[in-house]
Amino acid sequence: MTMFRNNNPEVKFRSTCGALVFGAAAALMIGSPGLALSAPSTGSGSSAAEVPVTMSDYKGAESTLPKTYAAPKAGALKSFTIGFMNPVGGNQNLQAVQDGAKVETERLGGKFIVKNDNGDVNQQLRNFNQMLVQGVNAILLYPLDPKSLGPVIAQAKKKGVVVIGYDVTNTANDPLPDGYVSQVMQGRDWQAWAMSKAMAAAKPGGQIALIGFAVPVPGIEYLMQRVKYWSEKMGLKVVGRQDNQEDAAAGGKTAATALLGAHPKLDGIIAYNDPSAAGAAAAARTSGRTIAIVGMNGDNYGIHGVEQGTITATFQNDAVGQGVQGVVGAYDALSGLQIPKTIVRPPLSAMTKSNVKTVTTWDQQLSALNAK
Repeated sequence: MTMFRNNNPEVKFRSTCGALVFGAAAALMIGSPGLALSAPSTGSGSSAAEVPVTMSDYKGAESTLPKTYAAPKAGALKSFTIGFMNPVGGNQNLQAVQDGAKVETERLGGKFIVKNDNGDVNQQLRNFNQMLVQGVNAILLYPLDPKSLGPVIAQAKKKGVVVIGYDVTNTANDPLPDGYVSQVMQGRDWQAWAMSKAMAAAKPGGQIALIGFAVPVPGIEYLMQRVKYWSEKMGLKVVGRQDNQEDAAAGGKTAATALLGAHPKLDGIIAYNDPSAAGAAAAARTSGRTIAIVGMNGDNYGIHGVEQGTITATFQNDAVGQGVQGVVGAYDALSGLQIPKTIVRPPLSAMTKSNVKTVTTWDQQLSALNAK
C-alpha cells in the first residue's frame, strides 16, 4: 500500500510548513542500538567516520518527558470522531503522521476526518470551524499561528472538543495556550543533540555551518539555536549560517553554495531538514568539496542521500508514532482520563550508510499497524 502521496523531490511546499518537517511496535520504540556513522565516501560530497550514535544517550531536558499517553482501553468510547488537520498535504513526513493517526483511530473504532490547511493560516481557521460544524469529538493540528487560532480554540473548549496540538510550544516548560488539552512534541532539543553528535563524530573539532529556514518559524529557530549550543558543547566551531529561501532542495543548494564560498576550510553542514541536506550535497559536488552533511527527517531525500553516500547521516522522525499518540491522547481525554500536558516523540534512530537499508521505514511501520 502506498502511504505517501507525493515523493517528488522538486515539490516546493509553502513556507509555513518549515516548522513541521521537521521524518507499529517499531514506531513506538524510543531508544535504538548504537549506529555507526558511514565510512568516508570517495570523491566530492559527504564524508564521515566510524563512531556510534545512540539516541538513548541524550540526557537533556526532553529526556525526562513522558513518551506515551496511557494505553487506550478498547471499548471505552462507543463512538467518536477525530479531525486531523494536515498543515501541508503532500509532505512525506506529515503524511506519515496523518496515516498513523488514521490507522489508530480506525483500530479503536472511530471515524477519521482530514482537512488540508495548505500551509495557509486562513485556510486552517476555516478548516477548524468546519470540523466544529461536522461535530468532531477531537481535533489534532499543527498550529500555524497560535494567536490567530485563539478564538476557535476557545469555541472548541466550550463545545467539549479535545484539542491536541503538535509542537505548540518550543519547550515543555512553556505554558500551553488555553484550550489545548495536550501537545505531542517531536523533541527539537533531542534532534539538535543527535545532529550535533553525528557531526562531531564525523568531523571532531571541525568548522561547520548551519542551514536554517528563511521564514523565522519559532520551531525551526529553536532547533537551530540548540544545534549551535550542542555543536559548540561538543567541540565544533560554528562559523556561519545561511537560510533556505524555498524550503526545498534548490534553496538548500543555494544556501550551501554561499557557505562553501565564504568558508574555504568548512568541514561540514547541518541542515534543518533532508531536502536542505540534499541541496547541500549537490552544492558540495558542484564545488568539488568533500564535507560532512547531516539532515533530519528520514524522508526520501535523506534515505537516497545516505544510500548514495552524499549525506553523512539523517535521523528518522517518529512520524507514525506522533500520529498514533495524538489519537491515543485524544481517546484517553475523551474517556475521562487525565493526560500529560506534553509528551515527546524523539527521532527513532540514526540513518547512515551502514544501516539505512535495515531501518524500518514509515511504510513498514504503517503496514505493521494495519496488521494489528
